Amino acid sequence: MNALRFLCLAVMLYQGMGCTNKNPPQTKGTVWQRLIGKDVTTSPYNSGGDHPVSTGDELACNFESGGCCWSNADPPTDQLDWVLVTGAPEPAKLKSSFGTDVAPTGTALGAGSDTPATDGSSQQAQLYSCPIECAEGPITVSLKHWKTKDVTIQVCEEQDPSGPPTSCQTLPAGSGQSSSVQLPKGQNVRLVIIANGFTSKTGSVALIDDISVQFPQCKTTTTATTTTTSPVTTIPPAVCKALTCNFEQGNTCSYTNAQSAGGNKQWAAVKTPFENLLTGIKYAAEGTSISGVYLNPGDSAVMSTNVNFPAGYIVQFQGYRATEGMDLLACCDTLSNCPYSATTSVQRSDYRAWKSATVTCPAGTQKVLFQAKNQGQNFGAAGLDNIQVLSQVGSSPLC
Repeated sequence: MNALRFLCLAVMLYQGMGCTNKNPPQTKGTVWQRLIGKDVTTSPYNSGGDHPVSTGDELACNFESGGCCWSNADPPTDQLDWVLVTGAPEPAKLKSSFGTDVAPTGTALGAGSDTPATDGSSQQAQLYSCPIECAEGPITVSLKHWKTKDVTIQVCEEQDPSGPPTSCQTLPAGSGQSSSVQLPKGQNVRLVIIANGFTSKTGSVALIDDISVQFPQCKTTTTATTTTTSPVTTIPPAVCKALTCNFEQGNTCSYTNAQSAGGNKQWAAVKTPFENLLTGIKYAAEGTSISGVYLNPGDSAVMSTNVNFPAGYIVQFQGYRATEGMDLLACCDTLSNCPYSATTSVQRSDYRAWKSATVTCPAGTQKVLFQAKNQGQNFGAAGLDNIQVLSQVGSSPLC
């Protein structure tokens, strides 16, 4: 026996494989092509925006045209992104992977993993809805879903942006069907669809489609508001210039940072989204730009403008606080005179939403200041937008 044949025989006996010049066969295609069909492809999913919604119809989506009011979570909240999945499934692969002959129609949204996480942990993909302004009763969420046997799909809601999703309902194990869950009522609540597991060594996938949402809207009430401010119909141009700003020009207008007044961080005119989905600011109150600052626990930022009020004026603005413990104050002349504080009466629905507020400063006021203070345990963003001057609450801006 010559040396080459002897070497080949030794390899065969040791590894249990034939002696050949060919490499062992390799698994081809993406996890989607292997588990669903060779013609299936994926593309990035881009959200259609993030803004408050008042009706369930605004959260409906079949992923066929453009983005919807649903967004991928930012890292490190999840490890996998949801992507658009298109192409005709192969019946045999569909049956083997999902146990059903029912295929998605057109484009669906999917999350998939070729291999398990290297540390053995369960990978997950999270999809967040736009915030629901106010649901007076239970929120019903319906959607079609497909998943390999190792994957679980849950529908949850997020009432507290600094905490994990809550009230999670697990969808049934079967695939190719439409399922419905009910979640609690709430204000400024986001819906969260979570796919987790993805532990199969041969690949794991989840698909969702045809999302619909229903809930009863809260009834609106009107209450009378009084003010001691003397009505005025005109305002000096210098005061208008000093106070009004919507930050759309890419600067903070006449407002400057006042670190000597107690701020260790700086406000800046920024485009939204600002920072991340959970602790940042996804959208502006008006337009696309805001004045924003990102604060660690204990941090503060002060922004001020010089004025000379010949009469008392009401400064109206919209404020945003991303995490609990964040305070936003509006002050006249000094930080020791702040008629408005966002933490005077606090509800969880006050966070991660733009809230309209006013501060009344009397005649003779020389400076108007805005301060953000992070007195909580989590880092997060604060925002200001659309600062205007009124003669009385509910009136049109004076300039």
